[in-house]
Amino acid sequence: MSTLMAKLRRRLNSPATDATRDLLDFGPGEVPSCDSGVPSVRTFDNICYLMYTDKQPSVCVRNVDDSLTPIEIYSPDDSVICTGHLVIDAVNLKDVNSYLLNHFVFKPDTLHIQNCDVSSSFFKRLSKKVELDSVTAVIIDAINPGIVNFKDLFTTMPCLTALKLENVCSSTWMADIQTFQGEIKLSKLIVSTLLRSDEAWNIDEVLAFLKAQQPGFRLDVRATNRSSSCLTPFTDALSQRLPSYRGVGCPADRHIVLRHQDENYTFYLTPIEAPTVPEPRKRRQSTSIAPTMGIDAKRTKYTMKNAVVIA
Repeated sequence: MSTLMAKLRRRLNSPATDATRDLLDFGPGEVPSCDSGVPSVRTFDNICYLMYTDKQPSVCVRNVDDSLTPIEIYSPDDSVICTGHLVIDAVNLKDVNSYLLNHFVFKPDTLHIQNCDVSSSFFKRLSKKVELDSVTAVIIDAINPGIVNFKDLFTTMPCLTALKLENVCSSTWMADIQTFQGEIKLSKLIVSTLLRSDEAWNIDEVLAFLKAQQPGFRLDVRATNRSSSCLTPFTDALSQRLPSYRGVGCPADRHIVLRHQDENYTFYLTPIEAPTVPEPRKRRQSTSIAPTMGIDAKRTKYTMKNAVVIA
């Protein structure tokens, strides 16, 4: 991939001929005509899929009607840059070979990892085949339950601000995220998981987790249990420490939503008020004229003492 990027930089930094200017004016996904005499550099900023086609990994683009069309390579010098939303669908990254990487550059801002083995080796290979510095949102789901290592996740994608995790979390996901995330905090986290009453949250840890994220942070926990009664131990515990929200939309403060199908409960952190600065105390005005005249009111005689003001 580094070779391809160097090749693209050489093309784009070369003197601007008429043909090069024509190339740079092409819209996303458009292919220059064969008469242009320059290699094709195409950019797709809509949803692209890295998936298997005829048992080989290929790159497809999703159309307006949700159909998928493979992105064709027209010549040995063709280059395709995929930005925006990239879906890696049930692909073993070992199969993403040099031929594919010689023609495609993946620079997504949203990454959807679907039905993949989310092991440490997966993230290691991912970092070598996809540019992850600009990824701010990640969706991970799997048909079979798996466990995400949050150290791997935040190490390879340090700029994450939004996460959606389905059936890929251990019971310690909240503590793990807070341990391994860097200076950039989350604005939204959606977790679909099985809620177990014997794994009830430590509410102090929940509050610390909410406070550690961005202002307005939304934690959306979606229970995959069969019965909505699974929510009761958690809502009971939260209601002891946090006010519930019954308004329209979402509260502006950091908040947590517990869901089971159509049933949901929202609790929010009360805004932290800035400490009030006490107003300076006003000087007390004497009702007697004596002190201002240098007179001892008790002895009713003149003194040489200065007047005393009581603060």
